Amino acid sequence: MSQIKAICFKEGGGKAAKCLELTTRPKPDPKADDLLVNIKACAVNPVDTKIRQGAFPAADITGYDAAGIVEKVGSNVTAFKPGDEVYYSGQLGQPGTTATYSLVNSKLAALKPKSLDFVDAAAVPLVSLTAWELFEEHFNLVEGDPQGKQAKKSILIINGAGGVGSIATQLARKVFKLERVVVTASRPETIEHAKKMGATDVISHREELKPQLEKLGLQAVEYIMICHSTISYMDVAVDIAAPTGKIGSIVEVSEPLPGLHKIDAFMKALSFHWEVMLSKGVYNYDLESQGDILKRVAKAYDDGLLTTLVVEQHTSSVKSLIAAHEKLEAGTSIGKIALTVGDDIQ
Repeated sequence: MSQIKAICFKEGGGKAAKCLELTTRPKPDPKADDLLVNIKACAVNPVDTKIRQGAFPAADITGYDAAGIVEKVGSNVTAFKPGDEVYYSGQLGQPGTTATYSLVNSKLAALKPKSLDFVDAAAVPLVSLTAWELFEEHFNLVEGDPQGKQAKKSILIINGAGGVGSIATQLARKVFKLERVVVTASRPETIEHAKKMGATDVISHREELKPQLEKLGLQAVEYIMICHSTISYMDVAVDIAAPTGKIGSIVEVSEPLPGLHKIDAFMKALSFHWEVMLSKGVYNYDLESQGDILKRVAKAYDDGLLTTLVVEQHTSSVKSLIAAHEKLEAGTSIGKIALTVGDDIQ
């Protein structure tokens, strides 16, 4: 039986340098709805580090983002064929994408953007799905804003220089057509990156947010997206949210949320939303929506609306994956870190 190479983590997790290791496994065979993909590139996300540490039950091969070439399709698959170039983010609990081959449910995949190479395409799926789902399914924003209802509205994205913040900034401006896209960043390099992604305004998370917004002429914002430290930002989010505003977070908590109990949250009729793009795969619902979103994201890239998220590119190896995990855990990563994948993984 053919073998594949993969980077996995030892049971129980721990520090990246101590638990990530190279392994070989039998090449998997696709089930009825699956694609077998020869992975050409993958990308690293903060959730990968949390899973390695044991925060969520998962298979031991790391990673979710991938771009590659379909080698074989399952018996039920009609939308793809061998030779197709695809990109996707996989399912929690299934073997991941730091490997030479991987299986993915075909409903979660889409043809990769023609304008992107495998590396740039691999950086897109997880973060794009996260931002798009929050905007469309939770905030009820409409792609293209055909009726012009979003043209005068504003969003605050907390932690704008990370992977999710980077694509959320672009989607908010270029796809969902919000007028003001304010992001938080504090270092010169993260401020520059946020502006490159299309932020209309950049404010510092090291200073009080409300006075900074007021200096920009924003007394309140309609949408708030929290991409870091949910607990720390809930009180101020309630304070700066406009009446009937929507607050969303992608970062889990281990204690009750502050802020939502305040009378202002009630009187403003605010709503709070969790966004977890892995949720659909865990509970096996509406999988097709993620493939559909990736089709629309691919079109946005091919139409020239969106730009690359990759700030660092390396060759896939245990050493490079350890470095990527450590950088994400240190909070110093900007945009996305992507890895080329070949048969020579070491």
